[in-house]
Amino acid sequence: AAVLPVVLVLGMILHVAMAAQGTATYYDSPYTPNACADNNLPADHMFAAGSAAIYMGGSGCGDMYTIKCVRQNNQGPYGCTNNPGPYTIKIVDYCPEGCNGTFDLPHELFQKMADPNAGNIIVEYQKI
Repeated sequence: AAVLPVVLVLGMILHVAMAAQGTATYYDSPYTPNACADNNLPADHMFAAGSAAIYMGGSGCGDMYTIKCVRQNNQGPYGCTNNPGPYTIKIVDYCPEGCNGTFDLPHELFQKMADPNAGNIIVEYQKI
């Protein structure tokens, strides 16, 4: 009987340990064309451009991630909203070196997670 609680606790520890932290920024439409040539984007804006490590030269196109706002990355009064996530997103584009984020999110999704005035947030993410 004591085995089940131990298994549940270990499962929660492993789940937390597998989540990575990165940054997220945002960009405005148009969202097509994009580097993955994906013209069938989710209407709810649950997609993103990934950094080189996420995009992987195009092999990351279509990969799905859960993403959640943790806190603002810059100084200031702005931060995560009351709906920080997690959200499930699809990689559809490449976030070039100048975008300064692990993920570059559509403005519509970013503002669900955080005040756009934050500009750059810390997120927890996990590939699913």
